[in-house]
Amino acid sequence: MDQQSLWGRVSYNGALLACLVAGLVGPACVFADEEKPDEVESRGMPKLERPGQPGMSMAPGAPAQQKFQLPTWPQKFEIEDRRQASLGFPVTQPGPLVVDVQWQGPPLEAVLRGPNAQPIVQRGQGQVRLAYQVTPQDVQAGVLWVVNLGLLPNTKGQATGQVSVQYPPANETQAEAAVRARVAQVQQQTQLNPAQLQTHMQALLQINKNEDARHYQEHLKEAALKADTFLKQKGFQAQVQSRAVPPPSDSARIAPKLPPGARAQRPEFTPPPPPHIDSLSVTNGQPGARVVVHGSGFTTTAGHVYMTGTTGLVQHDARVVMGPAGPTWTDTLIEVTVPELTGVTHFNASLVVAVEGDPGGPQFSNAAPFLFVPRQQSRVLTMVSPFDRRLASTQTYSQATGGAMTEASVIGNDIHHNRVAASIFAPGDIFFGKDGRDWFFENTALQNGWRVSCVEVIPYDLRSCQPTNTVYGIPFGTGAYVAQSDQTLKLQVRWWFDAFIPGMSYTYLFVIRGPENVPDGVLCHTVAACSAP
Repeated sequence: MDQQSLWGRVSYNGALLACLVAGLVGPACVFADEEKPDEVESRGMPKLERPGQPGMSMAPGAPAQQKFQLPTWPQKFEIEDRRQASLGFPVTQPGPLVVDVQWQGPPLEAVLRGPNAQPIVQRGQGQVRLAYQVTPQDVQAGVLWVVNLGLLPNTKGQATGQVSVQYPPANETQAEAAVRARVAQVQQQTQLNPAQLQTHMQALLQINKNEDARHYQEHLKEAALKADTFLKQKGFQAQVQSRAVPPPSDSARIAPKLPPGARAQRPEFTPPPPPHIDSLSVTNGQPGARVVVHGSGFTTTAGHVYMTGTTGLVQHDARVVMGPAGPTWTDTLIEVTVPELTGVTHFNASLVVAVEGDPGGPQFSNAAPFLFVPRQQSRVLTMVSPFDRRLASTQTYSQATGGAMTEASVIGNDIHHNRVAASIFAPGDIFFGKDGRDWFFENTALQNGWRVSCVEVIPYDLRSCQPTNTVYGIPFGTGAYVAQSDQTLKLQVRWWFDAFIPGMSYTYLFVIRGPENVPDGVLCHTVAACSAP
């Protein structure tokens, strides 16, 4: 088994858009295209729960609809590492525009974007000030402005502060119309493309399969080189030593004369000493790797070389390498290949030489320690477990904050974070960005030697896995990245979306690597299931 894919489709954003553009909130908002819970299935997994429907208030006592209000200033912000802060505001008439940012922490970059073609950028430490004279042409082009705050590239740390914005008095009706139009405009840009994701996953899996094959061939070449060197060092090209008894001399063939009446005594048979292994060319290897056994008493007749199994009782026949003149088997040197085993992990084995004895049956050598190393295999993990995840969401209603709420949901393998429609136009919500952290597999770990090779957050953070030809467009005004991960499976994702953006979606993808056809404890749990195509 190489993969398990549970790709889902996005349906929340289209439903939320209909509510926002129409101005509907609460129970009045009906989702005609929404995917029902019983339509979402996962291979081998229970059906995923859905915490709530976007566009419906999730907090008891929250009003069904909030009157549109303009933002107030100053506003506090907090940013960390690659996460950004986003604050928006309307400018509906010409006049001076001033943005003052003060903070504590690392240097920041402040970017002011509006209908003017060129963003205004300032970098500084502790305080930056952005100023612009809004013209009638700017107002005619658009009335919505956004200031984005972020740490400088390749900078880590945390910055906290506040933003004050001064601009001419805004027309509330004109601002609300502009906000609704902006939400409708950017809605489609935040949707994921399932077909594109599937193509990327398959390409990534094939890349890692090729990488597994390359590493395996390199292992075989290295073992073969050591075997050839070992054979030369032990004088394999020299005359083969044999334990065969030399023919007697002519004088020995003359039987001595016996006294009268004496009977000749039959000579006692003295068996040769058992074979003995002195050393190996390598002490570990994968199936098919060449191993040279050096010792004595192997005779010149090919016998068997056995590798003990995981219990020490099961014996696997190591195939003798065939040379130009026949099997590579002499009285002191034998060349074999590691037996083909799959569905097992690393284990401490032993190599034993068996030769024909006379007349007591086969003779066995001492056991030479040998570590069996299974071939490695890659799998792609994409499923979002309903049992081991924590999705950040703000579901508490507060009159002081204007009911700034978000909700989290999962459809298939896609994670969605959206503003709650009941509070989307309340003060402090649509004009300001959202951010949060999601945790996955905190209590689940890979088993049997399986480890995480890399993890991606699609379509945002594709840095750690092998590049593919898939081209992604980053959805406007959104972001996410791997904030924390380890080789066991734990993952923390940091996400955000900007002012005037109704929500964001992402999915993650793990590439895991481990012993061939062995259960990993997450995608498959038995050898038969893991071996299935």
